[in-house]
Amino acid sequence: MVLACKYVDDVVIGCNYQITKDQIKSLNIKKVVHPKTDEDHILEEHRLIDPYQVAKEMGIYEEIDVACDITVETIAERVVQNREKYKAKFEKKKAAQDKYYEQDKQFIQEL
Repeated sequence: MVLACKYVDDVVIGCNYQITKDQIKSLNIKKVVHPKTDEDHILEEHRLIDPYQVAKEMGIYEEIDVACDITVETIAERVVQNREKYKAKFEKKKAAQDKYYEQDKQFIQEL
């Protein structure tokens, strides 16, 4: 979802918990942004680690307040609630496509 934002060039998936100077230089990172949300849950083992320490020291860290209530959980809930609707829509399209290939599709002679 973050990649869909027009202000985002790239997202590093599966990176270390704490960003390093080497990562910042290697990936030519200009800004590290952390959206502050109610969804932030820090594991006990990471409680004393600041994952953005290097970015803060380099002056490229920015924390933004998220002014909406959309979270991963609310999106997942919407997907679950609308699953049957999407499934019915898919089945209808699949049936129409199958009918076309089985009954309606005709060979057209090229000139």
